[in-house]
Amino acid sequence: GLSIEGTNDKALASTLSSRLDDARASLRARDSARADAEAKRAVGIQLIATRDFAGAIEVLYGALELDTQSQELNALLDESLTAAEAGMAAQEAGRAEAESHASAAAIALSSKDFAGAIRLYDAAQAVDVNDAALTQNYAVAAAAARESLSRAVSEARSKLAAGDQAAELQDWEAAIGLFSAGLSIEGTNDKALASTLSSRLDDARA
Repeated sequence: GLSIEGTNDKALASTLSSRLDDARASLRARDSARADAEAKRAVGIQLIATRDFAGAIEVLYGALELDTQSQELNALLDESLTAAEAGMAAQEAGRAEAESHASAAAIALSSKDFAGAIRLYDAAQAVDVNDAALTQNYAVAAAAARESLSRAVSEARSKLAAGDQAAELQDWEAAIGLFSAGLSIEGTNDKALASTLSSRLDDARA
């Protein structure tokens, strides 16, 4: 319109010039928004690859808020956002499962079911929670439960050995006390050991 000669209409020319400036500014804004959105999408994809789903979701939502005027670009952003949200959902489900195992393990520990606690902490550790520190916490708890189990078994075996020694000396009162003490130790999860202690106790009583 501005290139048409001979209109001799300053108002029209001014309007055309103003509209041209507006259109150019809008084009620059659109192109800038598209470039920004593309950059954010690339960042989002990288965050998904590193399994930072929360970060990816934040970045991709920010990209979708830009006025790109491009359905194609918005569709790509939506696709990446869907992938990030799916990853986040799987992560949260995994953490809930692991926490359920850990809670059950804590209950098992409170009742001195060390073997049960170990199984549950190992199960929690095996779940993909996408959090190295959390997985390490479960590993530490499992190791502590194993130590408690080992200590209980060692103490019960010590009572058995001491009871056998007392029985050899025919100190039946001491033997009965030691075998009984061995049987009273909770959390050994060793049926053979318990059976031996029970048998020796019966023999000592007899």
